[in-house]
Amino acid sequence: LTKAFAFVRVNGDCEASAIHAELRGHYEGEREFFKVPKAVFILPEFPRTHLGKADRNALRRRVAELLTKPY
Repeated sequence: LTKAFAFVRVNGDCEASAIHAELRGHYEGEREFFKVPKAVFILPEFPRTHLGKADRNALRRRVAELLTKPY
């Protein structure tokens, strides 16, 4: 993946659109346009490796699935 994507894990009952709008506003105010994530993915949990670290390969596969899924 060559585009910037953001992954957010939320606790509790949060509305995805509100989180997305808040993050988008923060990124656009603080970063150059090319550093602003193209999409924000809100997940209940991050996938983990057997060592307990965030599994970045699983996240990449998830993005690829979501981007190629027909609407």
